[in-house]
Amino acid sequence: MSKCRSCGAPIIWITTKAGKAMPCDAEPIFFNLADLDDKDAKFLIKDDGEVAKGIVNPAGDLVGHTSHFATCPQADKWRRK
Repeated sequence: MSKCRSCGAPIIWITTKAGKAMPCDAEPIFFNLADLDDKDAKFLIKDDGEVAKGIVNPAGDLVGHTSHFATCPQADKWRRK
């Protein structure tokens, strides 16, 4: 496990389906899949690098992580153009 160089939060690196390393919050989130038009759903990154839209549910059957770009207060400093 790594730490964000900006905010110090624990992060993990997940390789996306496109082969890129994405920093994600280390805390796993259990969820169920949601419809694409569901406004309460979040985009989550599964351990296999697939992006899924889901509703957070502690009893959910899927596990994912939030992209750290969505939670880091200094994310813009690290985004690639």
